[in-house]
Amino acid sequence: MPRCNTLGEAAKTLQDKIATFKNDPNYEALRGLHHADTLVVPDVLYKLTHHFDELLDKHLGNQKWNHYFFFEALQKIDFTLSRTGVVLKSEARLAAKKAAPEEQRNLHFDRPFLICVQKREPNATPFFLMWVDNAELMKPYGGSEKGS
Repeated sequence: MPRCNTLGEAAKTLQDKIATFKNDPNYEALRGLHHADTLVVPDVLYKLTHHFDELLDKHLGNQKWNHYFFFEALQKIDFTLSRTGVVLKSEARLAAKKAAPEEQRNLHFDRPFLICVQKREPNATPFFLMWVDNAELMKPYGGSEKGS
């Protein structure tokens, strides 16, 4: 079947092809698999996690809950296709918490910074220094499972 522009078009094309096949005079003989037939389908495994970043930090609209905001919004999809069949699992997670008082400070490391590691002693000499200014070394903060 050729690739279609939309999933709706693909579904319609597939249904049309099935209807045409059912009208084939040899339909009954062709519809089942026979001992000499081969069917090769690749195993497919998708483990996807989609983070809905557009929902993060948005406050709930319900009057009773308008002091709460979303701090996590994601969907996980596990899809397996093998010779034994199809397994589809989906999990959605939406989490909110109460907004902190206005005096909250936001200490965000969102530009180059220096890591300094030293013993917890007065006047201790650092034993590790690292300047972090390479985006490949950093991952945007977004909760505990942002990188999954």
